[in-house]
Amino acid sequence: MADFADCFSALDFSHHSRVIVAISGGSDSTGLLVFLREYLKFKKPAPELVAVTIDHGLRVESANEAVLVRSLCEKLGIVHLTKRWEGEKPKTGIQAAAREARYTLLVQAAHENDATLILTGHTEDDQFETVFMRGERGEGPGLAGIAPATLAFGEHAPVWFARPFLTITRAAIRGQLNRRGMEWIDDPSNDNSDYERVRVRQSLTSSLESDLAQLRQTQLEWAKKRADLSQRAARLMNRHVSEVSRGLFLISPALKDEVDAEAAAETLRICLAFAGGSEKMIETQSAADIVTLLESGEFFRKTGTRALMDRRRQGLFVLRENRNPGKMSEIAPKQAEIPKDVPASLARRALPTDRRRLYPWPLRVPLFNLAAASALAQLVGFEAFPPPPCSL
Repeated sequence: MADFADCFSALDFSHHSRVIVAISGGSDSTGLLVFLREYLKFKKPAPELVAVTIDHGLRVESANEAVLVRSLCEKLGIVHLTKRWEGEKPKTGIQAAAREARYTLLVQAAHENDATLILTGHTEDDQFETVFMRGERGEGPGLAGIAPATLAFGEHAPVWFARPFLTITRAAIRGQLNRRGMEWIDDPSNDNSDYERVRVRQSLTSSLESDLAQLRQTQLEWAKKRADLSQRAARLMNRHVSEVSRGLFLISPALKDEVDAEAAAETLRICLAFAGGSEKMIETQSAADIVTLLESGEFFRKTGTRALMDRRRQGLFVLRENRNPGKMSEIAPKQAEIPKDVPASLARRALPTDRRRLYPWPLRVPLFNLAAASALAQLVGFEAFPPPPCSL
């Protein structure tokens, strides 16, 4: 159990009196619940565990499987809840839709049960599959893979998801369950080669340890790169970006003097995405080109990710793009409310930004991006984030 204890000891439970454990009945989530319960026996005070099963309703067996999980939880003395994905299911992209439904229902369960942390059983196998698939698509930063923790937003306070098993293999989990004489449920969809992840899983089964070690190294390097860039962009955001009027942001011309060109471009990308209400950010090179334009001192007007950039003497103003130039915002500020040295024409055209959605992370912030997301949240008056349950 040493490796499992190390996984759990990396989590900070001190801020959490109640924790949700997502359990489907498969080996990974069953191992998570069983081993975590054993680990917490030696922790005082220990958080209360609440096991939650998401019944997607995609297979006729799923309801019975939820009953089996409930029986296991009763034996372990753990409260168990089942939440069902109701409504019509999409005909395509079913795995992605099911994943989003699972996030939503788990966050809902956390709020309903006053839980402040959700644990899931993602393993190193899942990490390898994710990094391999993203590498095949040439995703670059996506090679950071699955974050050890993710902050999820819902209708209420944000809640952290943590994945303590990302350095543990599925085989190791099953080995420990077998030693305890414990069974688990095998979902037949995990063997359905119609899904890309299943095909990748099957192909990685025969991979050499050296190949897996390379995937592991790639993931660690990109995770560090993303976290480092996020921290650098956060510093520049704090230094150079302000909201000078409702929905109108000003990027100081001094951004052009920063030696860290990569972080300057990342800062601009984040600001444009938030102002435009877009999950997608402009290409890094495009952002770098705009920063170069700032260096020239040239006045210009450009658009990107539904945001308008207007270079003036004071710096680069950024606001939500209004596709109807003749129409001003219905709640445009009065002249007296517009700060001096802020162009009134831009202040009046600035459209409201949705403060419930922290674009480009409207639903979730991976731990890799926490520093930049926190700086943005502070800039726009978003609610303070709870402390993360672990570090990278």
